[in-house]
Order: sequence, then C-alpha cells, then structure tokens
Amino acid sequence: MRTMKRHQLLIQNQNIHFLECGEGERVVLFHCSGSQSGQWSNFMREQNQFHCIAPDLAWYGENALGPNPKTANEIDHKIVETFIDRFAPCHLIGHSYGAALLLEALQKNRNSILSATFIEPVSFHLLRDHDSSFREIDLLVQMLLEYLNDGQRVLASKKFINYWSFPYAWEFLDHRLREYMIQRIDKITYEFLPMYHKSGELLFDNVTYPVFLMEGQWTKRPIKNIMKRLSDYFMVGTQIIPMAGHLAPIGRYKTVDRMLMQNLSQFNAGNSFDIGQLNLR
Repeated sequence: MRTMKRHQLLIQNQNIHFLECGEGERVVLFHCSGSQSGQWSNFMREQNQFHCIAPDLAWYGENALGPNPKTANEIDHKIVETFIDRFAPCHLIGHSYGAALLLEALQKNRNSILSATFIEPVSFHLLRDHDSSFREIDLLVQMLLEYLNDGQRVLASKKFINYWSFPYAWEFLDHRLREYMIQRIDKITYEFLPMYHKSGELLFDNVTYPVFLMEGQWTKRPIKNIMKRLSDYFMVGTQIIPMAGHLAPIGRYKTVDRMLMQNLSQFNAGNSFDIGQLNLR
C-alpha cells in the first residue's frame, strides 16, 4: 500500500489542499458534492501504476469554509482548470459534481489529456429535452432552497442525502458525517443553480483522447438521461457499475476502483486514439 502525501496550492487567494500518491502517468481525480479528496484514497493507495492527484474542491475536505457559498462554484471551476493545466499530460476522472466540472473544463479545448472518465456528471442543463427529468431535479433544488431560507439546514441535508442514496440513508450516517453535510449544505445547494442558465449544448472540439462513461445500475432517472446524452455525443457505450447507485465510488468503491484500473491500463501516453473505435456496451 502506497504512502499518501498532502500538499497545498494557492488558487484565488485560497489554500487548496490535495492528496498525492504513486509514480507514473498522472491521474487527477475530482470528487462529488459533500465529499472530499479522501473519496479516492483507496484507489490511490492500492494502484501501483500511476501518479495520482486528488484535490479538495472549495469548502470540502481540509479546505476552509468560505464566506459566500454563491461564489464557491467559480472557485471550483478554477481548481479543476488549474489542476488539469498543472499536471498535464494526465488522465482525468470525475464523479458527480466533480465530473460536471470536468465536463465543462474539457470543452475549452485543453491539450495533453490522456483520457477522461465521467462517472455520472450532474450536468443537469443537458436535461432540457427531458422535461420530466429536469422537473425532478428542479423540484429537489427548490425544496433545498426553501429549507435553507427557513433555516432548516438539517432537513435540507437529510433531503439531499436521502435523494442521492436511499430512503432513510440520513439515519445511518455517522454524526460526524451529518455535521460535515450540515455545515456545507448551502454550498452544495448552490452547486445546482448553474443548470438554470447554462446552454444545453455540448461543445467539444477535436476529442483525440479516450472517453469513459460510468453509471450505477440503480442510479436516478435524470442521471440515466444525462448518460444517454453523453453516450450519443461521444459515440461510446456506458459502463454499468453493478448493484450501485449514484454514490458508487463511495459505497461500491472496490468495484469502481477495479473498473477504473481496467480502463486506465488499456492506454499509454503518446498513443493515438480514434474515439470511434471505443464501444463499451
């Protein structure tokens, strides 16, 4: 098992913490809402082929809570862009909110990408053609905002966890995890808001690296529709994580880690790649 190191980068006048482990081709991993870089710690320690880097997004992990949750999304975009540029050439992996940030960053025609893996990105602006799915997420967001406006942070946190996990999941959380969520639920809620003003278009240009799509077998309908949209766009199949929901990299991490390693091991730096050759269904 490899030793994990923790470092910091100064990004927009904030100390952004990140984990680093291993040697070889670089892999940069971005975690989901309400989580932290430690989400990837098992994968980082167990693998022996790659140099892994996993930052804490704004307000998460070892990073300080910010003064304004409404502006944290801007910092998150800068974190993702900075880590991509700093550690390129690299493989990129994102889950949920981290995958949505990654999806947006890669539309800026960044170079030196070895591969990109999107695990259920919460890119809800892509659901504009799926009225019922968009309404489902809109209803969730409006409920969270209403709870926050009423000062009901616990109820908002409970609603968020139970929606993305399973009914009554909140009751099974350790009290430390509950407190972690309660402290950050306003920031988590504001992570949804860009879906109301972003374009529903995907604007990638000259994708020359392999793209992997992964979704849990039991994930939510809105996520399934997003994954279908991405599958059609990139012309690749979606890998199904068995017996898993949206939080598969946390709840089924051994399965996800194994799938990630199988994907990454297929490609070496410098190899050319035709996206039309990859069909994972």
